Amino acid sequence: AGHVITSFDLCVCVPCDLSKEFKSVEQIEQEVSKLERDQFARFSAWFEQFRADAWDKQITRDAEDGKFDAVFAEIDGELQRGEIRPL
Repeated sequence: AGHVITSFDLCVCVPCDLSKEFKSVEQIEQEVSKLERDQFARFSAWFEQFRADAWDKQITRDAEDGKFDAVFAEIDGELQRGEIRPL
């Protein structure tokens, strides 16, 4: 089950009724398309940070789950054999 984005999550950027919930991408798109230029800029900045945070969390989870271990081991071997050097 995914996170339902509520109007509370977006109330800083989207002029809307706080009791309304966004349940579909189409509803979110409609609300975003109604934003004035300054509010759209604020929303865009928020969303870019939201995406960056999500990416960071995913990379952290992947690292904790060992998904990069093989790549790191390969790099360590290449360093030890002198095939590559640190920057």
